[in-house]
Amino acid sequence: MTQFKPGDRVTHNQTGEEWILVKVYGSYVVPSKWAAMTARLASDCTLNCDFNFNETVEEWHNSSPATECAKTKGNDMKPVIVCTEKRGVIFGYAKKDRPNKKGQIKLKKARMCLYWPASVGGVFGLGDKGPNAETKVSARLDGVLLEGVTAIFDVTKDAEKAWKSAPVQGRA
Repeated sequence: MTQFKPGDRVTHNQTGEEWILVKVYGSYVVPSKWAAMTARLASDCTLNCDFNFNETVEEWHNSSPATECAKTKGNDMKPVIVCTEKRGVIFGYAKKDRPNKKGQIKLKKARMCLYWPASVGGVFGLGDKGPNAETKVSARLDGVLLEGVTAIFDVTKDAEKAWKSAPVQGRA
């Protein structure tokens, strides 16, 4: 089992929430936003980032969960495309290839495909080559929790590059 320490950023595996730990004792952890509540089992958490002692506690708490960490353990963020029950097609970076028990997945640096032409080759084409000049893509959000996941696709390096450089629909 991973040994946590105060200041570590962890993901609670059952809810997908990201926490900053304020206390660690035995097999229990106390996340900052739940400090007044009962501690959670450490075995239900995955370490995202070690606390960086070069930052102040205030900088750490005020930083975005999507911020890259100086020291990362087990943080295999990989580019994926997620499809949802509501016919959403969203590109982003995920830690897992599967949704949690509630059918949810958390993506970082997420962008939604609003429209793609036949020349893209469908959702598989978005994963293989990415959006082209005729594809309409949303702005980027640092983090999003998607529900009703129906499919998760791997994304090639070429497609990832195309997603990252695609212009935002409606913005000059």
